[in-house]
Amino acid sequence: MLKTLAICYALMTLLFGIAFFSSIAMATEVYPCKPDIDPTPPGFGIQELDPSYPVEYRLQGGQIFRIPYGYGFRARAEDVNCHPETSRFRFSFWMPDLRSPQKDPLGLAESRPREDNQAVPGQNQYIVLVRFVERATDADYADSKLPSRWFRNWIDLFEQRYVLRPAHDGLLQIIETGRSSLFDPPVVSTQYINFEDDKEEIFVDCEVGGSCRLNIYYSDLQLILRAEIPGDAFPQWRAVKDGARTLLERWMVK
Repeated sequence: MLKTLAICYALMTLLFGIAFFSSIAMATEVYPCKPDIDPTPPGFGIQELDPSYPVEYRLQGGQIFRIPYGYGFRARAEDVNCHPETSRFRFSFWMPDLRSPQKDPLGLAESRPREDNQAVPGQNQYIVLVRFVERATDADYADSKLPSRWFRNWIDLFEQRYVLRPAHDGLLQIIETGRSSLFDPPVVSTQYINFEDDKEEIFVDCEVGGSCRLNIYYSDLQLILRAEIPGDAFPQWRAVKDGARTLLERWMVK
């Protein structure tokens, strides 16, 4: 009896060891680029590809980032390492804990999906969809990429007849003035700016009853991004801006 138990224990130990080392191999496996593989049936999805697997992005003329697969573009395993050098990349994250979504948000109809083993999202929990990250410098001012340039375009459109009204934790709302008729009221825009930090610029554009887009220039990182959040999360713009910076700095290869 004891001999039988000893044999069983040895077999269990061996099987556990094989499973353990197999899981390590899966977690550290390198997925070579195989773009010519027939996409039907599809390759690995997010369930098979380790969400923590680091995918490298090299911005043209700029920085290198290693972004966990769960945050970035959900490519097949055969394609995930095919385009390391790029002009832009995208990623998504949950607020306020900055974790990665379980599914690609581009395929979801809402910004507060119920995820497996997670509670129903509250009002302050939502996915931030960063549409793109690009390399940018002050020299890009003339190319209308930076928030300060967009602001100048707006005030040129209003022919200098405008005021800036404080709104939402330091943002300034652009309002046109100079209308002379009660039937021709001032235009209250849904655009907001903030230039209080010399390392950052932000221009926010909201749809009435819809989502808001945050255009953020991190001058010290030489990066510009556009992030989309639900409209009711607009007052938390500063936390979103800081959260995106935290992740970019975490992933940047020093």
